[in-house]
Amino acid sequence: MSASEADDKAKKAAKKAKLKEEAEKLGIPYEELKAQKKEKKKRKREAEKLETDNAEYEGGQGRESEKKRMRSYSKDFEKDEGRNEAKRRRTRSMDKAEESKQIVNEEKAQSPDEWRKAHSITIKGYGSNEKHSVPDPFIDFSDAPFNPTIQKTLKAAGFDRPTLIQSQAWPYAIKGTDLISIAKTGSGKTCGFLLPSFHQYIQNKGNGSVKGPILLVLAPTRELACQILEETQKFGRPLGMRSICCYGGSPKYAQIQAFERGLECVIATPGRLNDLIEMKKADLSYVKFVVLDEADRMLDMGFEPQIRSIMKNVPDSSKRQTLLFSATWPKEIQRLAFDFLKDPIQINVGEVNVLNANKDITQKIVMCIEDEKVDKLKAILTDLMNTVDKVEEKPAAASVRGGQPMDLGGKKHAKIIVFVAKKYVAHELANQLWDEGFAVDSLHGDREQWERTKVISAFKQGTLRMLIATDVAARGLDVKDVGAVVNYDMPVGVNGAEDYIHRIGRTGRAGAKGVAHTFFTPGDKKLATQLVEILEKASQEVPAELKAMARPRFHPGRGGFGGRGRGRGGYSGGRGGRGYMSGGGRGGRGRGGGRGRY
Repeated sequence: MSASEADDKAKKAAKKAKLKEEAEKLGIPYEELKAQKKEKKKRKREAEKLETDNAEYEGGQGRESEKKRMRSYSKDFEKDEGRNEAKRRRTRSMDKAEESKQIVNEEKAQSPDEWRKAHSITIKGYGSNEKHSVPDPFIDFSDAPFNPTIQKTLKAAGFDRPTLIQSQAWPYAIKGTDLISIAKTGSGKTCGFLLPSFHQYIQNKGNGSVKGPILLVLAPTRELACQILEETQKFGRPLGMRSICCYGGSPKYAQIQAFERGLECVIATPGRLNDLIEMKKADLSYVKFVVLDEADRMLDMGFEPQIRSIMKNVPDSSKRQTLLFSATWPKEIQRLAFDFLKDPIQINVGEVNVLNANKDITQKIVMCIEDEKVDKLKAILTDLMNTVDKVEEKPAAASVRGGQPMDLGGKKHAKIIVFVAKKYVAHELANQLWDEGFAVDSLHGDREQWERTKVISAFKQGTLRMLIATDVAARGLDVKDVGAVVNYDMPVGVNGAEDYIHRIGRTGRAGAKGVAHTFFTPGDKKLATQLVEILEKASQEVPAELKAMARPRFHPGRGGFGGRGRGRGGYSGGRGGRGYMSGGGRGGRGRGGGRGRY
């Protein structure tokens, strides 16, 4: 081998080693980075060739159309044409970026204590952290010491700046401190716990190979678990982190296979994960981060025994970090938190144990009787259709396969979720509106899991513009562009007021504005007092008729009587799909019911 050949070989080896080091730093496979570099070089060569070809034409305009098309997906022209950047037409996104930058600069001008006071953020430490030094919040994404790949994904996701809970929770979470975060729904809690966990994992990746999942997230419902999985994959895949979502109603075999192949992140509902543990198919002995999301809802649903069983199978509190996120802070949650968290820090955004609605949501109460609800709903839909042409509609998201979402045609309006109390009402109302030309479907617990997944996906993509749902969609359904929510039926039960806040929280997410319409009948008067309190605290208009129904909660000397209960069975089957589902057929209908004393 000649000296020149040896020199070339050494250069190639050094170049390869440098590329491998860069790939490891970014957390992506070497071959993937190599392919990216190769593609970039190819595009640059094509751009240079177009420049050469243009020079051969009089005036250099011969291939301007090809060049314009390439510019839409390639950045290879930016260096040479920086002088034209100032001539770009201003867009709404440019204005929004400038506004966000101005807000960041204004907030950074405040002291940390002033910032926390302005946003009603309180911090409390327990145990050895009772008297601790409170870290400064991360006002901008650049303040957070996240991996460059995470920062790049944040920028690509279109987020302007951290939410309040993220700003204050991240400085604690990246240090490995156990954390209790109490914040309203839609406040960015998912990224609040995912990104610090990913950051610590990447920082300590060289300490040994992964032998089992290192992140465990428990969520109350399938819909919320799937939503968390989407965010986990969005930020985790570029880092080489594999994820699985375990929930009831789906085959166990695929979930067991994922554990056997190896993975880093497990998002699960307590019931299904407990089943896999009992089958000895889920090894959680290497978990370093445990997240209890919507902890109050998990306890409401009776999952406390399963949660305690699962926590016995993860390392003890001295070897793991535990993050608890909740919208409320009742005594049951406090007991759970102090059983599993070690010397935690508690961050409250807003008042604790007080039902506060998002002030970005305009709440409109419609006083009516039961028989007027359908007509009232159609009036709201008519208003939405009349305003759809006056606002700039965002293009629907592309489907997973890269194509455009299916357009079912029909009546155009902003996305809307209509909440009902009973499954059969969701079924019948969806059928009626479908027949009248609306792109609508129902979402409730009697539907098969694959159907529910299809419905949610179609709604997110814009194929469906309306959902008729029970409270199965009140938490965890994160669709950024929901323009309105309608409470066709008021929530029932002890937690009715809290469920109301979670329902209307499906709109006005991530700083956007929203509208919530609520049909209030004389039969809902038990919730009148709490609803009036919620409306007044959010500075919303309170109808005089509703105010008249409100009564003091304490009635000394009054006894109580039992009651009578009715129940209806759910519908099975369906209409065989609404034009965007494959398979299925017309199912049968059946109602079951009964009366009973309690």
